[in-house]
Amino acid sequence: MAWELALALIHTGSLAHAATVLAETIDQAREAGDEIAAAYAESVQWMPDLLGPDVDVDAWEESAERLIAFFESFGDHRGASLAWGQMSEAQSFRARFADAASAHERALQQAIACGDRLLASEHRSSLLFSLVHGPRPFQEALAFARQTLETARSDGDHRLEAGILANLGRCLAYLGRYDEARRACSESQEIWRDLGAPWGALQHAGRIAWLAGDLDGAADALREHCRYMESIGETTFLTGSAWMLARVEIERGNIEEAHGWTGVAERAASSDDIDTQESLQTLRGLLAAERGDPTAEAHFRASVALGDATDSLMRQARARMDLARFLGEGRRGEAVALAQEALDLAESKGATVYVTAARDLLTDLERGA
Repeated sequence: MAWELALALIHTGSLAHAATVLAETIDQAREAGDEIAAAYAESVQWMPDLLGPDVDVDAWEESAERLIAFFESFGDHRGASLAWGQMSEAQSFRARFADAASAHERALQQAIACGDRLLASEHRSSLLFSLVHGPRPFQEALAFARQTLETARSDGDHRLEAGILANLGRCLAYLGRYDEARRACSESQEIWRDLGAPWGALQHAGRIAWLAGDLDGAADALREHCRYMESIGETTFLTGSAWMLARVEIERGNIEEAHGWTGVAERAASSDDIDTQESLQTLRGLLAAERGDPTAEAHFRASVALGDATDSLMRQARARMDLARFLGEGRRGEAVALAQEALDLAESKGATVYVTAARDLLTDLERGA
C-alpha cells in the first residue's frame, strides 16, 4: 500500500519523495471514491511535515480526531492505530506528554488488536519517549523500558531494540547512572549502524554526555547529528540537537559557536515546537547575560512561562534553576523560592541529576545569605 511505501521512504530520509507519494495517493483515492485508501495515506501524511520545516500541529490534531472517528466507526484497528499515533505526536510536539502517552497506549492497543507488529513496535518506542519526558516518575519509564527491551529481543525486533536502548540510556542518565546510560546508548548506536542509520542514537549520546559533564563528547556527538540532519533537510530533530549544542558551547566558553548554533535552532524551529521555543528563550537569556544585556531576565522568565505550559517536570525544573542562577544573590529570596520549586519538581519526577543540581543551587544561595 502507498502509506507503507511512504513510511519506508521516511525511515530512509526520503522526505520529499514520501510527501509526493502521499499527496498523489490521496488525490487519486478521492477521485476514485476510495475514502479508506485516502484516509490511510492521510494518517501518515503528517510524518514528512514533522521532519521538515512546515509544521501545523492544529491541523494534525484536527485530522487525527476525524480519522480516529472514521476508522473506529467500522472497526479498522490498523487505521485507528495510525490515527491515534498521529494524535500522540501532536500532543508530544506541544510537550503534553501525559496526553501523548495516553494516545500512544490507545494506538498500541489497536495495533495489537490487528496483529500489526511493526506498528506496535513504533508505538512502544514512542510511548517510552513520552514516559521519559512526561510527568510520570522515571521508575515507571525504567520498568516499561526493561519490559519492552525484553520483548524486542525475544521477537528479534532490532529497530525497536535500538529505540528502546537509546531512550533507556537517556532515562538512566537522568538518574545519574552514567556508565549504564553510555552502555545502553552504545548498544543502540551499534544496532542503528547495522540497520543503515548510524545517526540514530547520536542525539541521545550527546545528551547523556552533557548530563555526565563530558562537554567535549557532547559537542562532538551533537555536532555530528546536526550535520547529518542538515544534509537531509530535516528540521525537527535538528532543532533539538542545535539548541543543546548551543548550550554546551556556552558551558565550554565558546560564545561565538553558541551564537551560531542558536541561529540554526531559531531558523529551523517551528513556532508550535514548545520544547525548542522554551530552550531558545533560555539560550537568549544566557547569551544576553554574557554580554550584560538587560533583556536577559525577560528571556529567562519567558522560558519559565513556556515550561509551565507543558507537563514536563524536568523542563519546568530546569527553567527555574536557570532563572534562579541569573537572579543569584541580588534577589536571593526569589532565587531560593525558584530553586526550591525546581527541587520539588525534580523529586516528583525522580530526576536524580536535577535533584542534586537544585540542592547544590539552594546550598550556594543560602551560603550567600
